[in-house]
Amino acid sequence: LAIPRLVGRSGEMDRLDALAVRARGGSFELVVVEGEAGIGKTSLLQGWSARRAAVGDVVVAATCGPLDRAVPLDGLLAAIGAHLRAAGPERTAEVLGTDAELLAPMLGLAGGPVLLPALADGVVGPFVLFSAVLRLLQRLARYAPLVVMLDDAHRAGPVLAEWLEFVRRRGPAMVVVAAVRSGEGAPLPAGERIELGLLDHAAVVALVGDAAADELFEMSGGHPLFLAELAATLDATQLPTSLVEVVSTRCDELGPAAAEMLRSAAVIGGRLDLDLLAAVLHRPVIDLIGDVERAVARRLLVDESGTFWFRHELVRAALAASATPARRALLHREASQVLRRRADADPVEVAEHARLGGDVVLAAHSLRAAAARAGQRFDHATAERLLDDALQLHSDTDTWLERARVRTLRGRYAAAYEDGERAAPAGAAALEVGAWASYFDRRFGQAVRFAQDGEVLAEDPAVRARCLIVGGRTRHAAGDLAGAQRMLAEAVELATGADRLTASAWLGVLRAHQSRVDDALRLLSPAARSHTGVEHTSATLHALLFTGHAHALAGRPVAALDCFAR
Repeated sequence: LAIPRLVGRSGEMDRLDALAVRARGGSFELVVVEGEAGIGKTSLLQGWSARRAAVGDVVVAATCGPLDRAVPLDGLLAAIGAHLRAAGPERTAEVLGTDAELLAPMLGLAGGPVLLPALADGVVGPFVLFSAVLRLLQRLARYAPLVVMLDDAHRAGPVLAEWLEFVRRRGPAMVVVAAVRSGEGAPLPAGERIELGLLDHAAVVALVGDAAADELFEMSGGHPLFLAELAATLDATQLPTSLVEVVSTRCDELGPAAAEMLRSAAVIGGRLDLDLLAAVLHRPVIDLIGDVERAVARRLLVDESGTFWFRHELVRAALAASATPARRALLHREASQVLRRRADADPVEVAEHARLGGDVVLAAHSLRAAAARAGQRFDHATAERLLDDALQLHSDTDTWLERARVRTLRGRYAAAYEDGERAAPAGAAALEVGAWASYFDRRFGQAVRFAQDGEVLAEDPAVRARCLIVGGRTRHAAGDLAGAQRMLAEAVELATGADRLTASAWLGVLRAHQSRVDDALRLLSPAARSHTGVEHTSATLHALLFTGHAHALAGRPVAALDCFAR
């Protein structure tokens, strides 16, 4: 395994090695590597990752992108998924273990549709996801000491910091290294902190040689990125002082077609998606390869196992700034249209390109899809923020309705009522959400009226079933067991999929309260057998609780305690 040559960072590498030794003794080590843009944080993480892999450690290396704030833990989950795909199906099955149903779709290891979360998932959801990811990493650490690398962690948002605190409190044997840009992002609960500074003159000599060291050290100030850009030019004596001008000049030297390609790519993003770029520029992919290879040779791009990136964000930003505003808008608009047709498109990426291109309707629609995905990871605060952004761009009934659901999950019932009123054209669907908000707000009479009206108005059987579920659950909570029984029994017959499982679970809870043990166990069984997944977390947990209750009523304490333990 080739270990990258790293000059001027031996002290930092030694400190990280010492942490790895401590972790091998059973401790949890969390360290933040901090510094300004271009100071060498990524190079340090890459160099140390290669060193740990060379001695046999399991290394999971993740990079947080600029859109990760809307997709909680996405960088980490993507890195775990890539690691498991490389490890093969047998190792993957062992590492996923009992968390496969929840985590495999998030890791990109299983297909299938993603369902909306139930309205009662808001409290337990984050703990479920955080615990599952930690258990997976602990199973991975059985094979060798584990090192988790999180580059650009300042882009990840507060959920990553919350997960790290969750892990720190439990103290598993592993090393987590997070690189952050100084002064940006949510504070991380680090036990160690490494601050990267400028390179000294000796390091510059080692990198560029004695002949050019004095001049380049004076011009760059020892800043690794500036030094690299200045050293890569053919005639350092003719360089302008502005980095933007330096990078732009080097781009133009590639020729008109390659320069247009590179500037267009810089506007679109840091990683070159050749298929996307070809579609936007209306050029064959094969024609772009030659331009890309020349850009790699001039050190404007890097080739990482066939994936091309700008060498640094500042290089990309400098090239993007050289494009006219009209051209930038057109490129973003074209990119959004190409990406929206992809089955695996990131809705946040589509929304960002659409917004920058002026297509506010597509941007709002994509933000709503991104909010649904954030909700799948129980991050309802992010989901609400995304829906806020969508409504600022373009308001419609579906988005008002979705934000009412999210606000109900967050316990913001008064705000949910307001959104429900704005979503009134949705008819029964709006009444169902209003009923749930009223139920959780302990306004049972209002909840029952909403549910009854929705039951009458609903033309879609699925919506009618959900109105019956919330109405039945509310009547049960209010003590009207006969009314609850009617509505929940009808919901079980009418509902399908996760809604049927939920209806069955709530009817089973009612039967348990009626001491009808056999009926309760039959109705609770489907939800009790299911893993705790995002689409019916509340139903699963209540099914386990009242399955235990039913076993206790029947005089089976061992079975009851097993359910409570689960």
